[in-house]
Amino acid sequence: MLTVALIACTKQKLRRAAPAKELYTGDLFKKSRAYAEANTDEWWVLSAKHGVVHPDEVIAPYDVTLAAMTGHQLHRWAHDVRDTLVLTYAGGEPVEFVFLAGRFYREWPTHYLSQNGWASCTDPLAGLGIGDRKAWMKARTP
Repeated sequence: MLTVALIACTKQKLRRAAPAKELYTGDLFKKSRAYAEANTDEWWVLSAKHGVVHPDEVIAPYDVTLAAMTGHQLHRWAHDVRDTLVLTYAGGEPVEFVFLAGRFYREWPTHYLSQNGWASCTDPLAGLGIGDRKAWMKARTP
């Protein structure tokens, strides 16, 4: 089974366009990236503005958050996330999507992806605050 980490974007960003893996500068993102690179086969960024972003894709900084979206906008965003992941992974080997993200970034994508027979979703950080999330990832990253 292929394991694919999905890491939430963060408010802290560079002030210039950069590959997604470098654009987000927050400590939680950096620890999530290190964990994903050490423990999963692939990883992507869940961007409030762009949906699913490959780590090497160059994007400009932005100020959009899922917390400010209406229910309709959240559903549309989650459908876009699902559609991108289906186009990328459906038809191949089964995939476990490992969400390294808060509730807004995982709730609806998890719901939509779990309806497919080829994907499962896990959230190893469920119920943990930011400090505990960072400690959990640091303890599991060489």
